[in-house]
This record gives sequence, structure tokens and C-alpha cells, in this order.
Amino acid sequence: MDSVDDEKPIIKYIIVTGGNMSGLGKGTAMSSMAVLLLTKNILLTTIKIDPYLNIDAGTMSPYEHGEVYVLEDGGEVDLDLGNYERFLNIRLTYKNNITSGKIYEEVIKKERKGEYLGKTVQVVPHVTDAIQKWIKDVIDENIKKMKKEYNIDSFNKIPCMCLIEVGGTVGDIESAVYLEALQQLINNLNNDDVCLCHLSYVPIIGNLREQKTKPTQHSVKILREAGLKPDFIFCRCEEPLTQEAIKKIALFSQVKNEHVISLHDTSNVYKVPLILDKQNVCMNVLKKLNLENVVLNNKLQISPYSFNIWKQLADRYESSSEQVVIGIVGKYTASNDTYLSIISSLVHACLECGFKLVIKYINSSHLSLKQKKQKKNMDWKKKARKYSYENFHENSSTEKIIFVDDTTSDEDYDKKRRIKYEKAWETLKSVDGVLVPGGFGTRGIEGKYLSSKYCRLHNIPYLGICLGMQIAVIDVAREYLNVNANSEEFEDTTEMQYTSHENNIADSDNYNKDDNNNDNNQHAKKNPNVTNCTYNEKEKKEKKDKKENIINLENLENVENVENVENVENVNKTSVHINEICSQDTTASCISIKTNSSHNPKELASYTERQKHDNINNLKKEIHFDDNISTAIINDDINIENSIYSKYQDTYMTDKNTYDDTDPMFDGKEYLKSQSLILREKCIEDIPKKLSEESIKEKIKLIGIESYYKSIEEIDNNNVIISMSEFKGDDNKGGTMRLGVKQSKIIDKDSLTYKAYDEELYIYERHRHRYEINPKYVPLLEAVGLTFVAKDIHSVRMEICEIKNLDFYVGVQFHPEFTSRPFKSNPLFLAFVLASKKKLKDRLNKYGNKLCSGILYK
Repeated sequence: MDSVDDEKPIIKYIIVTGGNMSGLGKGTAMSSMAVLLLTKNILLTTIKIDPYLNIDAGTMSPYEHGEVYVLEDGGEVDLDLGNYERFLNIRLTYKNNITSGKIYEEVIKKERKGEYLGKTVQVVPHVTDAIQKWIKDVIDENIKKMKKEYNIDSFNKIPCMCLIEVGGTVGDIESAVYLEALQQLINNLNNDDVCLCHLSYVPIIGNLREQKTKPTQHSVKILREAGLKPDFIFCRCEEPLTQEAIKKIALFSQVKNEHVISLHDTSNVYKVPLILDKQNVCMNVLKKLNLENVVLNNKLQISPYSFNIWKQLADRYESSSEQVVIGIVGKYTASNDTYLSIISSLVHACLECGFKLVIKYINSSHLSLKQKKQKKNMDWKKKARKYSYENFHENSSTEKIIFVDDTTSDEDYDKKRRIKYEKAWETLKSVDGVLVPGGFGTRGIEGKYLSSKYCRLHNIPYLGICLGMQIAVIDVAREYLNVNANSEEFEDTTEMQYTSHENNIADSDNYNKDDNNNDNNQHAKKNPNVTNCTYNEKEKKEKKDKKENIINLENLENVENVENVENVENVNKTSVHINEICSQDTTASCISIKTNSSHNPKELASYTERQKHDNINNLKKEIHFDDNISTAIINDDINIENSIYSKYQDTYMTDKNTYDDTDPMFDGKEYLKSQSLILREKCIEDIPKKLSEESIKEKIKLIGIESYYKSIEEIDNNNVIISMSEFKGDDNKGGTMRLGVKQSKIIDKDSLTYKAYDEELYIYERHRHRYEINPKYVPLLEAVGLTFVAKDIHSVRMEICEIKNLDFYVGVQFHPEFTSRPFKSNPLFLAFVLASKKKLKDRLNKYGNKLCSGILYK
């Protein structure tokens, strides 16, 4: 087989630079131009140059640089490479993203090895040579890959094009070395081998709405000073360029009029290729590169779509009328770039479904109320000196003018927090579906946990990605297994512990020494070996001092509607414990039983047995549990003791009449808190029975778990989410996670995931995480209704979880947004959007229990 060098393929370069300012859309402009070239069946690859000194984008703040996009080989790169992959339907590698960190690291390694033979290592020629060599290596590797992928015998008459985007703006100090390297590269090529495109901004000033060309003229001048002359100038503007502006820019930039391209604002990004096509950009570029005749004679069919199909895609976005409202619960909600791939994936799904996407950002930090930390004692004189300046006068004393910053009072802080809190919950309740994306760190974790719980209780479609899946697992574990369930990532924080929303079943021995009725409580009593890493002794003492605000329903001496001692004993057998802590940082009211309640106890006796069952049946509709577990408790043949129901109702009445605030988790229906505990207790009682079933035993064997908890009493570790052993002890943050595409096996053929992936047993998705589900908890979680339907093929790592009796409650450890494409949405996003509009079952029935993503365009 001939080598790439022997075949001498036709290689052309398109270089895109930017002027004036960053963020003008060089990546979108280059991707859109590449769409037009791809429809001509030209082999393409792309390179993004980022001048920063970071090795990659993995450790950069999403607020500063947008999302981190993960490639198949695990490369953490700039979000523009995500645009290239989505628009062009290609797969890039770590090498397709050049950073100054990578280049200088390579040069220094060579110097340490003595490969420069004692020469003085300089920016020119050594760094510039390394840049040029990197670009040529990427092209060679991609030609070999495309030859194998498209079964190409010879490249002699097939054009191969490399599109290079230079990040930042011309004139930046950090990008100067790249402009120099590209100048050297161009000098070694023929004139028709390179097309240089420059993107600039044309502002509109004044009442006359005049388009100003001077900023573009100056940026082109700086580019020419670097030794580069543009062939095309793309002008970002609010409105289409006027002929007067086009002629002026062409004159002062020394380009042809038809090479000045208007990139004006449009309603959606998929219309940008149509805007370029109207201005004949593709044919003018091919003419500049002398490829007109080559393209006409090219018989290779590699384009995944035609230009007409792309037009159909853009028109479909505009013609959608029915709205679907998706809430994204995260902490990076100030910019669309932080969740760009997720937004694009939702758009892909909506395009196929014919929906108009409406996204509502919900700051996860606003979903919970935290008490403002008390200020430390402050030396105001010292602070005054800090904010002061001195006026010195000759032979006079120093005059000080003091400025002291006015800090926000506690009252103002609480009021602002309350407003944000109420608005966040109002938004959460208004959406059709909730998506919790991945993330790192403890900020906003409580809000994500609450959103997961709200969706689970109210049957709202929920999609948890990476951290979103881990939050869902913690939610279920706290509900049924371990009140202190947490993640190893958050074990040093107190933010997620004991909020009034949780209604946890806790061991009352921690708070009440006089409670002697805990012998029968085997399900709610926490194993003493389980350590609560987040509460120190001082906090425990504070909780103990507040025991008057805590109710233990086992002690019912003050409940007037308990008819006899036998009923009290039945209550003890039921073993329902409610420990709710009153604090200033929550809105849910404290539950307490008071002898001086204004509610008449006789009213409680008016509830008939039928009413009790009706209430529980209503609860079944509003709070969703595993049907297999909760069926028995709502059967008429199960006798619910009058005293149990009455005391729950008494709790509700006391709560309702004493406090104005309501828990947003239950939409103001505070009695659901009490009634849900009955179902929860039954669910916990059924755990041993469920674990003994053959189906779960077979699944444990299939997963390969050898050591696991066989009962709640055996739990000796609060961390239901643990760090992966191969990434422990590494102080480096960048590139030290489970990264890239991994193969997973779907182990449950009755799952929604299996249907969504068109009954594929093996799926390939990209990962970016450092923590995993603790396998010891898996059987217990399965027993309470959280089903793990997919696992990693090489280990016992859980990849996908579901709650089957809900319409759509799915958590995935991977990032499905990185594999979604405009003409084939990722199945999970498509299923999520359909479920949000109650149309998922219809879609599955239509295609024989398959989702068939992308069938619309075939």
C-alpha cells in the first residue's frame, strides 16, 4: 500500500482569523462554510488553535471559556470543536486542538532530550516549526483515517481540505507566534493552496443606523502587519451589509467586492450556511483554491446530507409551533456557552419532534435557603483605615477622609434570598421536564438534589447527566436506605444535610435520650457504624438542644385521639419516625404536636375508613413509588389503624394552623408529607423480601457484584457515590478522570433505555467523571425501585438508572450530549423531550417499541 506521501493528495488550507474582539463567531462561520464544502463531497478536517498556555480546556472555568467538550479519545477541548463535529458529522481527536501549552510542552521535552543538538531554542524557528509540524501531522493522520473509513484507493483526484481557526484576535501578544507560523506555512505553498478568511465586526452607530467600517479596516491593517493578506472578509453585523459598506471595506482592505461577506444576525444557527450560499461563498472559495473542475469530476459520495436536507432542517426549526419547556437546573446559568452541547442536543430532539424549544435556567443555589453566615467581630477602626486615604499638607497634621463600605444587612440578605428562592421554585414547577447536567464542586448541590426529589415525587420527566445521575441516586438512598447518604465528593460539606424538605427517617436516639421505643424500629434505625462525616460534636449538641422542635411519632402521650394503649402499641410497631429540624434557612414549617393546639381533636374522628383510603389513593397518584412495593399498602384488605392515620392528620392540622409557610416540595399539600411516610415504611419493610427474589439475585450475578449490603443495618459507609480507585491520590486535576468513549452493556431489556437505543445491547458514549456509584448499595437501591439498566463492560460501574413506574426518570453516568447530531438526535434526549410532552409512548408504539432517532431525514 502506498503511503500518504507517495500518493500526493490534493491538500488545501482555509485559515480563519478574527479581529476587533473575541466571541464574534469564528467557529460558527467556519463550520457553516464547511457545511457547504461538505455537500460538494470534499474530505474535511478542522484544527482549532487556542493561544492560551493551558494544556487543554479541562481545568478552565465554564464561565470564562464555555463548556468543556470531550472527544472520543478523551481529549478535553474548546467548544468550537463540538460545533465542527455536530455540523460536519466528523470525529476529531485530541490533536485537532492546538494550545500554547501543548506546543511549548513538546518543545521543552525535545530540549530536555537534547534533540536540538545544543542549539539555542527560540520562538523562531523552533516553536514556529513545531506548530507547522503539528498541523501537517494532523492532516496526515486524518487522510489515513478517511482512507480507511471511506474505502478510498487513491487520493490523486480527491481534494482534502484542512480548516484552521486561530483563536483570539489579531494583535494579541499570545497569538503572534501562530500568525508567524502560518505566514511561514503559506510561503512554502502555492498561491492557490491557501484561502485566508478574516472575521471582523461592523457596528451600527447613531440614529441614522450607519454601518461603520473603520474597525474592520484597522483589524485588516494589523493582520497585514503580521505578513498576512486576507482573501475573504466576513463581517459580523446586526443587519445585512449595505453596498456602500461592502465597497468601502473592499477598497481599503484590497479584496474583491464579492469577497466581502455579510454575516448578519439570524433567527437560528442553522440558517448561517444558507446566508453564505446566497452570497456564493462556496463557489468563490473553490475558485480561489482552483478546485472547481476537481469538484465537478469527484465521484466520491461522503456527505451525510445534501444541501436541500440542510435547508429542510433550518426551515423546520422556524416552522415549529408547539412549545416544550425544559428547565436546566445548574450553577452556570449566566451564559448559554456553559451548556452549549446540551442546548444543541435539545434542539436536535425538538427539530425531529416538531417542537419549539423553550429553555428556563434554574440556578440550583436558589432552590434552597441557607442561613447567612454570621460575620466575625470586626475592628471597624482597622477597616476604616483600609478604606481611607491621606491628604498631606506641609507643616500640618494629616487629614484623613474615611470611606467605609456599607455591607448588606441580614434582613436584606434574607429578603433577597427569599425572592430568588420563590422565583426558582415557581420556575421549576412551570416546566415540562427537568434536566440536571454534569458539574463539579459543592455549590448548588442541595438545589439539584431537591429538583431530583421534586421530579420523583410528582412524576415530572427527569434526565440526570453525570452528576445529575449521582444526585438522583443520593435522593433515593436518603429516602429509603440511609438518611446520611452522600457523595465522597461532598462529604466535607454540610449543605446537603437535614433540610426541612427531606422528611428523613432518622434515629431518634441521636436527639432524645428518653425514647425507649426504638427496639422495634429496625428499618429507620441507622447503623451506629455509619459515620456522619458532616456533623461535628458542636452541631450535634445544638440539634439536641432544639429537641423541643422535633417530633417523634412513637411518643403519642399528648395525642387525644388515640383511643387505647393497644393503638399506641400498634403505632410503635409501625415504627414511623419523623425528625424535622426547625431552622431559619428553610421555608417548610416545623412539625410538632402541642397540647394547646387550636384544632378540635374531635374533627379528626370524622374521617371515615373510606376517606382514609381515598386519601392514600390520591397520594398514590401524586407521589410515585415502585408499584410492586406499594400495591399491598393501598389494598382494601390492609387495615390501617385509626390512630396512625389520626396522628398523621393531627400533625398536618397542627402544622397548617400554626405556620403560614408551606413546603414547595409538596405544592402546599403538607399532609402529603405525613401520608407518604406510610408508603415509605411499607417500602422499607419489603426490602428483605425483594432481595430474596430470584430476579434481583440474577441481576446481582449479571452485574458481577461480589460484596454488597444485604440489609439497611449492614450499611457502614454514608458514601453512596465513591471515587474511582484508579484516580485516587492524584494531585493533578487536568486529564485525571475517566475520559472518552466507553462501551456499556444494557442488562435490562424491559427498560426504557433499551427501547430508546432501538434494542441495542451495546452502546458507546463519552464520559467525563471521577466518581461512581458505590456497588455495595446497588442491590438495596434495586430493592426500593431504582433500577440499574446498563453497566460498563469491563467493571461493575453503573452507567444508567431508571425508576420504571415513572414516565421518564433516567440518570446516565456518561454525557449523551456529545454524540447528538442535527440529523440524528441522541436517543436519550429525544425520549426525554417526547416524555416531556407526553408523547413518548405514542412514538414507541409507532415504530414497534423502538425510538428510531433520525428516521425523519431518511
